[in-house]
Amino acid sequence: MPEPMDADDVSLRSAGNSRVIRSPKTFERSPTTFARSREGLGHHPLDRVLAFLRLRFGSEFLFSSAHLFFLCGKYGLLVGAILLFVQSMQKLGTHVLTLLIGLGLILLILVCHYVVTRFLFVLERWDRRINGCLSSSVVPDALSLLALVGSSVFLVLGTIDAITTGSLEFVFWGVAVFIWGLFAALQALNLEGMNLQVNPELSPADEILGLIQFALKMLVRLTPVLFGVMVLVANLQLVVEIAVNGPETTSELSAAIAKTPQLPGGEIVSSSFVEKPPPFQNLHGIHTLFLAGILPGVMYLVYVFGHFVSAVFSVFLAAVPERGISVGSYTAKNDLTDP
Repeated sequence: MPEPMDADDVSLRSAGNSRVIRSPKTFERSPTTFARSREGLGHHPLDRVLAFLRLRFGSEFLFSSAHLFFLCGKYGLLVGAILLFVQSMQKLGTHVLTLLIGLGLILLILVCHYVVTRFLFVLERWDRRINGCLSSSVVPDALSLLALVGSSVFLVLGTIDAITTGSLEFVFWGVAVFIWGLFAALQALNLEGMNLQVNPELSPADEILGLIQFALKMLVRLTPVLFGVMVLVANLQLVVEIAVNGPETTSELSAAIAKTPQLPGGEIVSSSFVEKPPPFQNLHGIHTLFLAGILPGVMYLVYVFGHFVSAVFSVFLAAVPERGISVGSYTAKNDLTDP
């Protein structure tokens, strides 16, 4: 007897037209989505917000965005190397030692440009092959909301600081933190894209392993975005430093310091010129650029150490009796069979 069909079902008939094979809905195909729906506590408005973000910004959008920021960082490092060479020439002149320093900085950036791609490739390969489980999506959902709120507040504070002080330094980092927070919020909602599933029967002990996996996977997915945005901020800082600390500004500053009156003890009397440095005087683009260059390597070490800690913890966890269902045994379970 043929099974009743819903309006949203896609049905297929066998050759003898004797049986109707139902194609399950997308909602039922996803154990994570099905388990998340069973946690609903009265359809909170924030649940609808998270559902909207989860629906509109899926795995393809996140992957494309991460790849775009990776390309910005990859080629932005080369632009940063040129800017560093120009800045060294501007500050130290055309002396032979200056040229050597500039060339040394360029070589360091080129090395970073090479190893960044290698580290990110290994991290992405590991991330694809490793799966994980969580007992609930409450931690990713909470992280998503906190990231959205925190990054938005930081962006507002950066704008207010720029209006009150006339410096755009905090705006650069405000926009950077907002991009990082927004991407982290969207990525935390895409558990299946990170090869994470929700298993309501997971024990609290196994939940620790799942949270470690979730944190490590979030770091891997955020690394290209962190890298790309930091390189862009560093290049903006270098451009502003070169524009503000040009030859004329440098000569005026040197002349002002030479004319500044000094006390008998050698202490310099503060002047209005020294008290009001030009905007972006405290920016250090070279520091940001090198931090961006070593960031993938640092994330690589954190990822390896995190999995080492997870492996050690799982060994002790395996000796605990009656700790509930294990992470590895979930592959044979189906939430649709649960009452």
